[in-house]
Amino acid sequence: MFLFAVSLLFLSAAPAWGGSAPAQRLMPPVCGEGVDPAGRTMEWMTSGLWDRLKGEAAVISIRQDLKTLAAVQRPVGSAEEQETAEYLRSRFVAMGYDVTMQKYTDDSGRTGTNVIAVKPATLGGNRARNADILVLSAHHDSVPSAYGANDNGSGAAALLAVAEAMKDVPTDTELRFISFTDEENGKNGSRFYTASLTEAERSRMIGDIQMDMLGGLGSDGLCVCTMDGEASWLSDAIQAQCPEASLKAETASDHASFQLVEVPAVLVMQEGRGYLYHSVADTADQIDVRAVAAAANAVASAAKKVASARTGSYRETARQQADGYTFRQTRQNVIHFSTSLRESEAYIGAAGTLTDRQEIGGDGWKDVYETYRYSMRWFDGETPMNTYYVYRNGYLSHIEIRPEETGYTAEQVRQLIRQMYGEPDSAQTRLIGTILEGWADEIYSKYISFEGTYPCKVTVSRYSVGVSNVRSEYEVIDGQTVIASEQDRRVWELLCRMIPEENRKKIREFQLFTDGYSNILAYTAPLQRDDGSSDNTGFSIHIDYYDVYDENGIPRDWSKLTYTILHEYGHVLLEDETQVDLSVGTDTHDPKGFVPGSFRKAFYDRFWAAGGNSGIVGNYDGDPTAYVSRYGANYFHEDIAETFALFVLGGEPQGSTVAEEKLRFFWQNEDMVALRGEIRRSLGLE
Repeated sequence: MFLFAVSLLFLSAAPAWGGSAPAQRLMPPVCGEGVDPAGRTMEWMTSGLWDRLKGEAAVISIRQDLKTLAAVQRPVGSAEEQETAEYLRSRFVAMGYDVTMQKYTDDSGRTGTNVIAVKPATLGGNRARNADILVLSAHHDSVPSAYGANDNGSGAAALLAVAEAMKDVPTDTELRFISFTDEENGKNGSRFYTASLTEAERSRMIGDIQMDMLGGLGSDGLCVCTMDGEASWLSDAIQAQCPEASLKAETASDHASFQLVEVPAVLVMQEGRGYLYHSVADTADQIDVRAVAAAANAVASAAKKVASARTGSYRETARQQADGYTFRQTRQNVIHFSTSLRESEAYIGAAGTLTDRQEIGGDGWKDVYETYRYSMRWFDGETPMNTYYVYRNGYLSHIEIRPEETGYTAEQVRQLIRQMYGEPDSAQTRLIGTILEGWADEIYSKYISFEGTYPCKVTVSRYSVGVSNVRSEYEVIDGQTVIASEQDRRVWELLCRMIPEENRKKIREFQLFTDGYSNILAYTAPLQRDDGSSDNTGFSIHIDYYDVYDENGIPRDWSKLTYTILHEYGHVLLEDETQVDLSVGTDTHDPKGFVPGSFRKAFYDRFWAAGGNSGIVGNYDGDPTAYVSRYGANYFHEDIAETFALFVLGGEPQGSTVAEEKLRFFWQNEDMVALRGEIRRSLGLE
């Protein structure tokens, strides 16, 4: 979900981790106590369900499940993933559920297991055999380098807690508790499951509630996500139990696989990515277990109401929403150009219809263009527009919208675009009656072209600006600067809060730039002398404004910003003149210039020097547990900065992987430990 590059930050018995416990936080919202949004006590809610999930016994059970699930890395195809699936099976069996182990093998020959526990409808007599089906789900695989406590041991533990709470509850709805494999490589386990459904099964399914990433360190609160942020009957059902949960858009979990086969689906997850995402430091002791329990309670309370005999069938409601589902393309939706058909459809939760295929070739070359039609809402219009995704050689090239096919006039479309984007950046008349207007969306990397001839056409294509697009910059003297802009100042104040003043003195410039949302998040560079040479006695730190705030100035995920600042400061700390002699090396990344006796050289000699000519480039796929994160494998200088950030934010490792040895290398340095303590105290982590 995020990448770093060359000091640039771009955009699932446990190892005993010591160190400090996670920061004290306000108690998570108490959800599902049997009160509807109007404040009326719900007669169907018994105290037993809530007691199971709010009590200390439930918290202890979730903690134990989480500890077991996050004991090892468990990517698809590994023995550890199979052992995890067996553990889940045994837990479901102990609760009295019928369990099926569904094997899945990917294109690379890696096998994983979906674990499916079923509670048949117990009310309704003969009708129970044709009962509604509600799916409650999570995924249990992790990325290869991570213990995956937050992503997604937390969701799997919550799934077990919901199953425990529901095991003795009479229902007129069949409940399926499913833990999927291979979510981390494109939701493949869940897509295999949904492809295996019979039409009769699918028609009975009223929805899926996916649980993923709950209670992670640095996250705050709970959100309910649909594919495009539009409310559904399922999101309403959960928010009725937990009104504090916000409604958001998110496509990156297994709920997308259900929406693709026209089953309404939602994702219940934490607010914010958290500090330890997809890293070796994502361990069970860094999870707020009570937040996991609160999320499980919200889901169980919603499931109990849906499955109660006091409520009727939801099948008609589900079918109406599924059959009429149209993805809403908001301005803030990121369109992933250059992705495959499979990936693109996973982002929008809809399958298209092939409408055209053309081959264009010449001497020794051939391009294949395929066009798929979807129904989508654009520019806040209420009526869907026919939308054509054009794929060149299998990857998304651009999008064409033909609004007049669904009843729009050219002037209506022009006005909708202008209401969203304002006056066009360019306009010209090509032929009599043909108006071509264009809007550059620098924030969300789209270019909108409108052709006003009949039939009118809107084209959406990739648009990007470089890192030279500077919004504001400030000189820093002795770790201090004056910033008038409140929003810029808040970012600087977060940096100052984390980095002690004495350590900030190497930062000489602070800049807010943008290349659009979700591209380069931040970068660091040595200062430049008048002769063009680098001066690593001082550094500039650059942060993308639109990865911090949206176009309305509303803050985005500041847990990611916190991590980003620490990563970038890691470059400053470990690339200055005490670590790198620029008179010897070509730049701060050249091992020839690493100062003898420095921390940087010692780290390099211990973990990277044996790489020979590739001693600054890693190999994640060859040995993922040698790196604290996938990004750290790209280059030596990113690995050491990543390790620094996770050393500060995570606990002390006791495991034996190379990645944990890298973290321990920092722990063995008294100065690093002292700096870690200062930063963590400022963040409230100690």
